[in-house]
Amino acid sequence: MGEFLLELLFLFAEVIFEALFEFALEAAFDLIVRAMAEVSEISEFKNPLLASVGYVLLGAATGGLSLESAS
Repeated sequence: MGEFLLELLFLFAEVIFEALFEFALEAAFDLIVRAMAEVSEISEFKNPLLASVGYVLLGAATGGLSLESAS
């Protein structure tokens, strides 16, 4: 009977620790996403033409890298 209660206790402890671990990971992920959203909200381009050129260059670089990895 004692072994059964011990196994039951370990089962409940495993479930509780797993739930707490998932909660901690979810909270950390949420903090990271909120921080990234805050940073992207603050950054604002003053010159739309310069921003357009930057986005075109980033797109070209990404396209070039994807072609290199495909071949």
